[in-house]
This record gives sequence, structure tokens and C-alpha cells, in this order.
Amino acid sequence: MSDERFKESVEYVGKLIDLAGVAVIAGGIVVATVVFVVHLRGSSEGPEGAYRRYRQGIGRAIFSVSSSWLPQTSFARSR
Repeated sequence: MSDERFKESVEYVGKLIDLAGVAVIAGGIVVATVVFVVHLRGSSEGPEGAYRRYRQGIGRAIFSVSSSWLPQTSFARSR
């Protein structure tokens, strides 16, 4: 495998990892939104409590990707 082909392969894998990260964040937002609607309709916490849970759910989705996948992607691209 040539050096140029190897670099292209690493770049392609990095883009796939980025895409997977975006998919996880989007999925986390969808799940957090569904949970928000459910809690909004039947929660004793009221809208404020449901919204707080919604923000926490979105934060978890973003944090899970940023803390585990993004450092690996940037490392692979720096090589």
C-alpha cells in the first residue's frame, strides 16, 4: 500500500468516525426529546423539571461523543 493510499484510508476512517459521532448525538437528541415530551405530559415536576431533564439528556449525548470519540479522531488525522 502506497503512502498516499494509506493517508486516504486513514482520512476515510476518520470521516466515518465523525459521522458515527454525529449520529450518536442526533440519536441522543431524539431520545432526550421523547423523554422530555413524556415527562412534560405526566410529570409532577412540572415543565421546569422536564426541561432540566431535557437539557441533561442532550448534554449527556454530546459529552459521550466528545469525551470518547473525538480525541481518537483528531489523533488519527494528525498522523
